[in-house]
Amino acid sequence: MCLLGSVSAVSAEAMKIGTGHDPAIYADKIVWSDNGSIHLYNQSSGIEIKIRSLNATHPAIYGERLVWYKEEGSRHSLVVYDMLSGDQSCVRCDVDRFSTPAIYGNKIVWSANYNETNLSRNVYLRDVSTSKQKWIALGDDPGIYGFNMTYAYYDEDKGHSIALYNITTGEAIRVPYFGDLGSPHIGSEVVVWSDTYTRMGSLAMYDFATREATLITSDSDYSGDPENPDCGCDTGFSSAAWEDRIVYIKITDDCHGIPGIYVFNTSTSENTLVSRTEEGVFAKVGVYGDIVVWGISDSYSKKTENYSIYVYDLSAE
Repeated sequence: MCLLGSVSAVSAEAMKIGTGHDPAIYADKIVWSDNGSIHLYNQSSGIEIKIRSLNATHPAIYGERLVWYKEEGSRHSLVVYDMLSGDQSCVRCDVDRFSTPAIYGNKIVWSANYNETNLSRNVYLRDVSTSKQKWIALGDDPGIYGFNMTYAYYDEDKGHSIALYNITTGEAIRVPYFGDLGSPHIGSEVVVWSDTYTRMGSLAMYDFATREATLITSDSDYSGDPENPDCGCDTGFSSAAWEDRIVYIKITDDCHGIPGIYVFNTSTSENTLVSRTEEGVFAKVGVYGDIVVWGISDSYSKKTENYSIYVYDLSAE
């Protein structure tokens, strides 16, 4: 078990690149939402552009494509934007106000249409190059990397669970881990998710190579503080994975450390604090290569006075 009590800190400072919320990153491009519009920042050139759209939130990026959620009155859609041509297209079938998209290559995934009987929503996959769309499974919060997808779902026997789905074969497996699991994110080497059985939760991961699940941050089985048995259960709000790096946010100040943005290295099992945040800040995080990005989550944070987008270069340590 890797506990937050043993972390290293870095001396370099994070850089503010804009104002807004819910950032995402791919290569040298960072995208976010601000006042209903989408902003795109190129780290190589330092140029930021505003993409015309109304009521746009929760952008995702891959290559030269962006996708985001758009709401106009009772009309919900996902907008797919081609950075090279400037063309926009909309997906309106099976989209609702909780549809947060993810993208990899030509494929986008999201969930919609809550099912009361199965206590889950429905996961959809669409190839934007062919406009072919299909239902995948009952589930929530899907992510995609290559030919693999992940999503959370409710199992009648095992409770809230995480699935790993192969797009090519159509085979789905349940990740061998028990708890109140949700918010999975997938990278090239691992799936990482939140276990919110206690408070804001802890983090765990499934390694593709070893086929084993491992706890990343402390859960309620270990406190280190007899006066607070839930100490450490505050890291499950937001996470992201890229190769052997997992980035996440710690919300409170407790026996395992201070609030801030952390990076966990799956190869060395080391936690690194890259930037301290205020207690109670709910930020969305992202990572690509050496670059970590974060900004306040518009859906949950009460710290509305500081909607800034930050980046941190791990190579500057």
